[in-house]
Amino acid sequence: MGHQTKIAATNGSLEAAPEALARDVGGFAHDALTLVELQAQLLVNDLQECWRGALIPCLVLFCGIALGLAAFSIALVALALWLIPTIETSYASAFLTAAMTGAVLSSLLAAR
Repeated sequence: MGHQTKIAATNGSLEAAPEALARDVGGFAHDALTLVELQAQLLVNDLQECWRGALIPCLVLFCGIALGLAAFSIALVALALWLIPTIETSYASAFLTAAMTGAVLSSLLAAR
C-alpha cells in the first residue's frame, strides 16, 4: 500500500470543506439580503407611482360620495315635505316615513 497516492484532507479541492461551505453559505446569504433590499426598493417605488396615479381619482370619488350623501338627506326632507299635503298627514309621520324610506334604501345599497 505504500505505492498508492496519499489523498489530502481537501480531497482534491483547494480548500477545506467547512471553509468552502461557510464561504458559499455566506455568499448565498449576501445575495438573498441584496435581493430583499432590491425588492423593498421596488415596492417603495411602485407604491409611490401608484399613489401619484391614484390621488386625483380618489379625491374625485371622495367628493362624489360627499355630494351624494348631502343630496340624499335633502331628498329625504323633500319627500317628507311632499308627503304632508299629498296624504294629509302630520309633520312627524311624514318625516318618520321619509326616515324609514332612507333606512330601507341605505340598507339595500349596503347589502349589495
